[in-house]
Amino acid sequence: MTSTPRDPATPGGTPAAPASSPASALPGRPRLARGVRLRLDAGGSDHALLFPEGVCRLNDSAAAVLELCDGHRRTEEIISVLENRYGDPGVAADVRELLGEIAATGLVVDADA
Repeated sequence: MTSTPRDPATPGGTPAAPASSPASALPGRPRLARGVRLRLDAGGSDHALLFPEGVCRLNDSAAAVLELCDGHRRTEEIISVLENRYGDPGVAADVRELLGEIAATGLVVDADA
């Protein structure tokens, strides 16, 4: 990956997360919450999460993770896909951190819940 999923959004674009640990909110089978959509702008260069209260601009790495959050893949499967795609076995911690932080905002939920 050229950038890490640790910086999921541009400044001011991410809703404030609760103070709880991101790992505690990590979904088993992550999917976008109801009313949340992953969008690529018309120019094809900017990714964003659209939700009723606003928009969260994403970097390429965060978008790569979230596009795999279909409610069918487990978090470990998403990590495996990204490790294979980018040839980087060190993405696991970054993916877990990103999913935990975004799940804490309610924009990603566990499909099994």
